[in-house]
Amino acid sequence: MHDGEAHISCLACSNDGVDDTWRLTATAPAPERAELSDELYHQLALRRAQAASSWDKTS
Repeated sequence: MHDGEAHISCLACSNDGVDDTWRLTATAPAPERAELSDELYHQLALRRAQAASSWDKTS
């Protein structure tokens, strides 16, 4: 935490001359802990979309 913000570096976003840091802020009190996945976002979104699609076919 820096000045009320959590700073998280994104290795997938990093390249020369670009700020690769996500700055997360909240108006609520900070939680005791946070869990972050190292799974790439597009892989996570694809897996969830595929799961939703297969659920629709079974309904």
